Amino acid sequence: QNCLQPQCAALCPWTGQIWVCSSGSREIAIFDSDDTFVHSFTNSAFLFPCAVTFKMETKEAFVLDKRQSSIFVVSSNYQVTRSIGKQGKKSGCLNTPADILIDNKGRLIVGDNGNDRIQVLDTDGTFV
Repeated sequence: QNCLQPQCAALCPWTGQIWVCSSGSREIAIFDSDDTFVHSFTNSAFLFPCAVTFKMETKEAFVLDKRQSSIFVVSSNYQVTRSIGKQGKKSGCLNTPADILIDNKGRLIVGDNGNDRIQVLDTDGTFV
């Protein structure tokens, strides 16, 4: 399986599989721990998926899209259920974000490169 312009790899905590954000093909490729390709998925909203993090409690993935300046929430069956954020400079808005993680309080920590800041958001998108 080709992963065009892979941006990141992250371990899904409930499956043990590795998710790779592939910006060149606008998809997420999923591999087993022995590097065997398992599945890939995309969504018409993905323009430049660049990072992913996971919330174990809800079994949701949060896919950061650099060009959309938003976060897509993906269910355990690989469906985009909602999006968080929009482009802008205000608190809670993003501008070419580059990285995302969930901290030990369950909050999204986003590297908001275009705005030269780190943002903290609830998983519903509310600025903290």
